[in-house]
Amino acid sequence: MPSIDWPIEQLRTYVPPATAPDDLDDFWTQTLAEQQHPYDEDITPVDYPVEGLTVEDVTIAGYGQGRVAGTLLVPEGDAELPGIVIFHGYTGNRAAVFDAAAWALQGFVVFAIDIRGQTGFSTDPDADPRGHALGWMTQGIQSPDTYYYRRVYVDCVRAVRFVQSHPRVRADRVGCTGISQGGGLTLATAALEPSVALAMAEVPYLCDFPRAAQIAGPAGLVQTIYGEIGAFCRAYPDRYDEAFRTLSYFDVVNLAPRIRCPTLVSVGLWDDICPPSTVFGACNRLTCEPREIDVYPFLDHSSTSTHRDAKVRWAWRWLHDRE
Repeated sequence: MPSIDWPIEQLRTYVPPATAPDDLDDFWTQTLAEQQHPYDEDITPVDYPVEGLTVEDVTIAGYGQGRVAGTLLVPEGDAELPGIVIFHGYTGNRAAVFDAAAWALQGFVVFAIDIRGQTGFSTDPDADPRGHALGWMTQGIQSPDTYYYRRVYVDCVRAVRFVQSHPRVRADRVGCTGISQGGGLTLATAALEPSVALAMAEVPYLCDFPRAAQIAGPAGLVQTIYGEIGAFCRAYPDRYDEAFRTLSYFDVVNLAPRIRCPTLVSVGLWDDICPPSTVFGACNRLTCEPREIDVYPFLDHSSTSTHRDAKVRWAWRWLHDRE
């Protein structure tokens, strides 16, 4: 199979060295324990012309003083239903109602959220106490306590728990999905919230930071996103060790062994945004069953209709039809 990264045979056997700090589990246990405040939800009905669905704009309390905004779609009726939480790609915003409705019309309660501080309506009032590179990848990177994705990961876990608390939802049948950043957040959320029933990650970001940064040089494979790490280290060469120590708490490579639910991942062998080796690096550390990585030889950083159909089959098998 053609690949802009390593040959497929090497990708399938690549297991990056674990960089997990000794206190990784304690860090996340304490972080989540500190963020169990009420959801304080604010709900506004949305006039949407499709029959059979209730659509609402919702904000809930996220990490700290932040608010997580999203769209909640609930099929009409009285039956308890499975749920799906959707996370979006880097710099983007929540899935359009049109796209989220594809799941809701199949009988899922859907919550599509905005990631804090990006182009949606979720807020991030926490200031970065020191400088960072353009974007969010190095914001607060001097410490895992102040790092941007600490707040984001907590927001995502709280979004799942909020859906689980909905009176129409079967709490043991809530999954999550997303592409790129959303794929990485899907895997991280499944790792941090053991009640997640299904994880479906497309061309995931946030995986294997050391490898990604290594190949994201000025003339390297990755020209965006992971290049922010290199830009930061060029500006602050004395903070290299500090930065990668912080990243180790958030790297899906280190979190992947914690995932216990069925997990479906896609990878494009022509992906120059989230390189194949970084995706395989995380997937090859998964221990959950079943787990599957669907390989698309000529796919760049995108999705395919073939894989979207695969996601539907997995969602029905593990959320709708599971005994």
